[in-house]
Amino acid sequence: MRSQGSGFGVVVLLVVVAVVLFLASRALKSTLPAATALVKPSPSADGAAGSASSDGGESIRPSRLPDLKEAKKVTDAHAAQVKEAIEKTSE
Repeated sequence: MRSQGSGFGVVVLLVVVAVVLFLASRALKSTLPAATALVKPSPSADGAAGSASSDGGESIRPSRLPDLKEAKKVTDAHAAQVKEAIEKTSE
């Protein structure tokens, strides 16, 4: 005896797949302008040897991403404050 599922499960599966594809397409559309800006060559990319800048290794950071070096500085400062507070309370 073979148990077959109902057509309702297939319909639910199709609806879930459609929603996931819809959300994925919206996410792709929102990131598309930034991606095309990254792909376009810069106007200063003419191949001149003397046009290299000293900060060429630094990456371009979007404003919503955290700066890890700044976060490390803040974390180190907080750790130092906690250490001082522990030393004051233990005395």
